[in-house]
Amino acid sequence: MPAAPAIAVVIPCYELGRTLEEAVDSVLAQTRPAAEIVVVDDGSEDVLTRQVLARLRRPRTRVVGLPHGGVAVTRNQGVALTQAPYVVLLDADDVLADRYLERLGARLDAEPSLGFVSCAVQAFEGGRYVWKPPSTTPLGTLTRGSVHVSSMFRRGLWDAVGGFDPELPAYEDLDFWLHALRLGFRGEVLDEPLLFYRVRAGSRYRRGVEAGTYRQAMARIVERHRAVLDAGGVEVLAEKEAFLLELTRYHATLRARHDALQAELARLDGEIAAARGTLADVDAPPVVETAVAWRDSSLRRAVETALAERRWLVRGRVALLADRPWALDPLGVARWDEDAPAIAEERGALGDTVRLAPVSLDCAIVLLLATVEGLDDALARVRPALKPGGAVVVIAATPAGARVAEAQHEPSAAETWLRAALGRIFPPEAFDVETTASGIVIAYGRVPGGAALPRVQFARRTAPGARAAGGLILGYHRVAALDPDTHRLCIAPDDFRAHVRYLREHCTPMPLVDLVMAARADALPPRAVAVTLDDGYLDALTTAAPILAEAGVPATFFVNTERLTEPHEAWHDELERLLLGGAALPPRLELPLSPEPVRRDVRTPGERRDAHAVLHARLVGATPGEREEILAALARWAGVSLTARPERRVLVADEIVALSRLPGCDIGSHSEHHLLLPYQPEALQRSELRRAKERLETLLDRAVLSLAYPFGQHSAELAEVARRIPHLLAVTVEPALVTAATDPMRLPRIEVAGGDGAALATTIEQAGIPLRTWSADSTPA
Repeated sequence: MPAAPAIAVVIPCYELGRTLEEAVDSVLAQTRPAAEIVVVDDGSEDVLTRQVLARLRRPRTRVVGLPHGGVAVTRNQGVALTQAPYVVLLDADDVLADRYLERLGARLDAEPSLGFVSCAVQAFEGGRYVWKPPSTTPLGTLTRGSVHVSSMFRRGLWDAVGGFDPELPAYEDLDFWLHALRLGFRGEVLDEPLLFYRVRAGSRYRRGVEAGTYRQAMARIVERHRAVLDAGGVEVLAEKEAFLLELTRYHATLRARHDALQAELARLDGEIAAARGTLADVDAPPVVETAVAWRDSSLRRAVETALAERRWLVRGRVALLADRPWALDPLGVARWDEDAPAIAEERGALGDTVRLAPVSLDCAIVLLLATVEGLDDALARVRPALKPGGAVVVIAATPAGARVAEAQHEPSAAETWLRAALGRIFPPEAFDVETTASGIVIAYGRVPGGAALPRVQFARRTAPGARAAGGLILGYHRVAALDPDTHRLCIAPDDFRAHVRYLREHCTPMPLVDLVMAARADALPPRAVAVTLDDGYLDALTTAAPILAEAGVPATFFVNTERLTEPHEAWHDELERLLLGGAALPPRLELPLSPEPVRRDVRTPGERRDAHAVLHARLVGATPGEREEILAALARWAGVSLTARPERRVLVADEIVALSRLPGCDIGSHSEHHLLLPYQPEALQRSELRRAKERLETLLDRAVLSLAYPFGQHSAELAEVARRIPHLLAVTVEPALVTAATDPMRLPRIEVAGGDGAALATTIEQAGIPLRTWSADSTPA
């Protein structure tokens, strides 16, 4: 059976960063996948939009920037960049139902005589209604309006019409569809509301219905399509009159509803005014103006809570600056390294930033209680004081306005201002702004040269329809072809390359921390995955990282910190080498171990495997000292040197640093000695986790946020130890999806075996992420 024709989706965008990702993700969630997705930016200047465009990495998605020329030019250029025989134009603030491409494409597949297919529209966010395009005839289109611009059309129709007219001030889509209909192209409208139309203030549609713009555009359209008027005559006038009468009746209904809501607002305003006379606004505490009031205020507690939740940014040498100096002394600041020695912290008035030494700070916290004015000057002086990888945290304590804006699905004035201020000194991907549940606005920036800034802000998904079921964390170990591979830790480099290519083309790879934060915000993109590699083998640096970098797929590498300056192999590899490595061995193994000696015949391969299993079980639960003693005794018995083999050893300190500096590569902790921690005393658990994290943070000069439990084994008690160390998240090897409800200290993970891209596709589908209709080894037809 021949493959169905490919579909291209073009998404023009101008100042719509808040909604763009939701639009793109709705295309990626289609039951009939789009072969091409082209996002065309129309010269956006809005900082949020530029940020979203800079970090928009989705499968089969291309981002193109143009000088500002208007939506007609943007659409025309976007279509010109595609090749698929079917095309859909999607505005960056609208959303497709997941069966949109399937349902509309099926009609074009079945009816070669159709030039385009449209459907009903469901409004959301700022309005709730369903609208169906009324006509697909020239007369009906001119008098009652056209099908929507997101209707699916054949490329032949586009070529015949010649695209949109960039000279029209509005209604270029009406002109486009009139051209198509007059050229003889036939269309059809489905009853299903498969397009979700976002009703919002400031949209192009609202600007288009303004009297001046409307008259100018319609005069040009009527002149261009005069033939429709001449052919219709009185019928045109009668149809237009009937349409206007319908609008008049609908307007009267809206006016009555408007008047009723205005009366209700007046009543509520009266109640609010009366309540203010007797009640304190405890939900939105006013900005306090005295040290005494600040010390006991709910606002101070909200600021401290916000900082504690983001303590992973606060480490090393820290400066705390405030526009109200009296707010500094009683303010508690939770730190990521609160138990580390020689903590350096200084506090002062915002105007004192001139005294900060260049390249001296790991973190600067700026607290704004009164106004955001003057922040530009303060940031310009703080920025040179930050080290490479250093962070700045700006807190604007303006909760009431921020909450109102959030409820209206728009950024608050403080959020917009902070984003613009940081955008003047940081690259788009190096800062972010969010509004907390209490309404406090927090901005983060990180100086390039260190760890990448995890993404902390995700736009709310407000469209109807299903969300992503969850994200998937994939676990690998070794990227090498080795024999023996007793524990099946290896994946051949060619197979790993096929896996990475599949992830890049058919999933949405994300950094591990970003995936977890997106899940918590219920903002995961379709088929979100994070790649992790355990045990810190040398091939992570020499083989895995280059393959990942070539495809632009990020990954987290979990390493142990045992013997960081000494080339060595992992203990289980040394055990495998001694018993299963092919060396000539004595016929019988005699190890006088306590409390039970090991005595085994090892003449045959099967006997050696049995001895390996017995000793592996002993070593898994052993302490570091016991392991070292047993392996040394075994090496003496076997007469085999334990000098590290280059193809088998783990990373040493300078190699871990080199790996951390590669784009997209993050380092996480795998404990100090890779012990079976749930069966160890709590004191040893704390020591294993704390020492590994601190050694890595000292080595890398950055916060280490993530942990992989050795062997994936954990318990509720161990998870609490990991949380207190602290870690931001920890992964297990229990297979499941990551959702908003997942405990970040017990994240599920899928261990990936070998095999090609098709095998990985099956693994992902079995984990609960649907394959849709694409194959593992080719892009959709």
